[in-house]
Parts: sequence; C-alpha cells; structure tokens
Amino acid sequence: MRSALKKIKWSPRAFYSPVGPGLPSFFEKLGPDAEYIFSSSQWEVIGGMNPPGGREFYDHFMKVYHKKPSHFAATAYAAGQILEAAAQESQSLDRERLRDIFSKLDMLTVSGRYGVDRTGLQIKRFTVVTQVLKGKTEVVWPKHQQTARPVFR
Repeated sequence: MRSALKKIKWSPRAFYSPVGPGLPSFFEKLGPDAEYIFSSSQWEVIGGMNPPGGREFYDHFMKVYHKKPSHFAATAYAAGQILEAAAQESQSLDRERLRDIFSKLDMLTVSGRYGVDRTGLQIKRFTVVTQVLKGKTEVVWPKHQQTARPVFR
C-alpha cells in the first residue's frame, strides 16, 4: 500500500500498517519509504516493555538467528511459556484440564502479562503503537513506554 501511495504521489500525514513493520522484509522492500509509518506491536525490546526474561530471550534469539526477534517470535515463545506453566500445574496434557488452567492463569511471559476473561479474550496485556523514525522502530504510545514522540508529516 505504501508503494502504491508513493506512485500516485499521495503522502498522508499519518500512515498505519498493522503487520508489515513487524517483519524485516518490510524494511528491506521499502527502505526509506518506511519512514514515519505507524504500526502496533505485541512486544518490543525497547520502551519499558521488558518483562522478566525478555532481554534474555532477545539476546539468545540474536545469538542463534543473527537477527532481531520480531514480536511474532516473542509471542510464539510466550505461547510456549504459557503452555508449559499450564502443563506443569495440571500435571497433564489433557485438553480439558489445560483449557481450565488457561482460563485462570495470570502470569508474566517474555512478551508481557497473560490473562484472559471467561470467553478467552486477552485482558491483561496490551499492544503498543510504534513508528519508524530515522530508520528505527520507536514506541510512541503509551507514554510510559515511549521512546520517541510521534511525528506527523
């Protein structure tokens, strides 16, 4: 979409892409045209979003894969942490027992706090808003996790 807008010479004051900025290929493809794009993220290693184990996860991922982990990688790892905690508590892999534990579990993972309501909706953890500024992903909201102020063109 960003490339299509550039072709028609339309540059909105703000542009939001829900998934792309979470992928390294987004920056490789867009280069400088990624600048100022807003997105949301489940996890960033910057901006006060560093729950227990977050830095260790980041460092280990860098060592093994030689690239920064995306919020997709952190969320997948967190899912494993949640399954491990539920399996240990239930001493079983029975789906019914695990489901009951998942519904009551309240814990910290590498990507933040996990906890759901009675319908299974995540209610303990929230996303942040990011923006590409000077070629880097910055957290622009919420303020208490902010690494940069948002910029509108």
